[in-house]
Amino acid sequence: FFFKPEYIQGLSSVQTNLLHCFYFRPFDLPQILPLTPQEGDEIRTMMMKIENASKCSSADMFGNDLILKFLFGHLLIRVNQLYQKQHNIIPQNQDKYDRIYEVIKYIHNHFAEDITLDLLVEEFYINKSYLCTLFKQVTGISPMQYIIHCRLMKAKHLLATNIPVDEVCGQVGYNNLSHFSRAFTK
Repeated sequence: FFFKPEYIQGLSSVQTNLLHCFYFRPFDLPQILPLTPQEGDEIRTMMMKIENASKCSSADMFGNDLILKFLFGHLLIRVNQLYQKQHNIIPQNQDKYDRIYEVIKYIHNHFAEDITLDLLVEEFYINKSYLCTLFKQVTGISPMQYIIHCRLMKAKHLLATNIPVDEVCGQVGYNNLSHFSRAFTK
């Protein structure tokens, strides 16, 4: 499934961030989640329900849009539970994760702008070294690598909609087409 984080943000709470397994990734191969046969069947069943709900239009059934969102939220809750179990994540130090989630949200909302470490330090009143260390602990990559990743994912989406490369370059925060091309190719 591909989705925009904003799609399910409203379902997250202060205690439960449904995007946790996407942000907290300081492990080798964080995208792989080994499952028991029972867990695999459970996830497959949830995904089939989502697929079936997505085939119905909102006009076909009242509330289908919400049913789809709730099913997806339920799937993300379960995936996060399994992810935390797999990596022995104990919900401690939630404050430091919440702080990095705020930085990540800021990056998602401003990725096309000129974001520097100094800007993030000023925006979030945090020491530069501590920000870099904490960000890497939570995400597995540096803040600047994360910004580049966000820009390139958005560029990939825009290019798939047949927007010219030079327009995409500007829309995702690159001022130089050759620099954008090198980053995208890499």
